[in-house]
Amino acid sequence: MINVIYFSAPWCGPCRTFGPVMEKVAEHFGENSLVEITKVNADEDPDTAALHGIRSIPALVYLKESETVYQSVGVKSQGDIIEKINELLA
Repeated sequence: MINVIYFSAPWCGPCRTFGPVMEKVAEHFGENSLVEITKVNADEDPDTAALHGIRSIPALVYLKESETVYQSVGVKSQGDIIEKINELLA
């Protein structure tokens, strides 16, 4: 199972731009029970952000079998995210 945690905050301009991209990624994998996309508001859940070492947003944490295997910071393309998830599923 791959879980992608998307850290954002409502005041973050890049997060507002990135939100629709993440929604499309979630739609792309909607029927795949091996992929879960979780959005976390870093302001409302600072403990989870701290647990994953998040210091900048937007950020993505990729977990495979509950273990962090990759992290990225900043806006990414839908294609890049889908490619990374497919790589982790292989």
